Amino acid sequence: MLGATSAILAAILLIAPARRLFGFGPLHGDDVAIAIAAGIAALELLDLLKRLLGPGGRPLPRLTSVNAARSRNS
Repeated sequence: MLGATSAILAAILLIAPARRLFGFGPLHGDDVAIAIAAGIAALELLDLLKRLLGPGGRPLPRLTSVNAARSRNS
């Protein structure tokens, strides 16, 4: 599904009449660089979070005050 969506968007951006139909302008190098940099930054951040919080990483700290209050109220 991702491949088909990417192919359709690439075709729209590369074919001038389709680009005009959908109201897109031509891509400039700086726009592409910003998009790629943002994608890489998002992937790196998600990978860092996965290492900190995910399987094999350090678990989330327990909320002892909430657990203690629940046990007192029971």
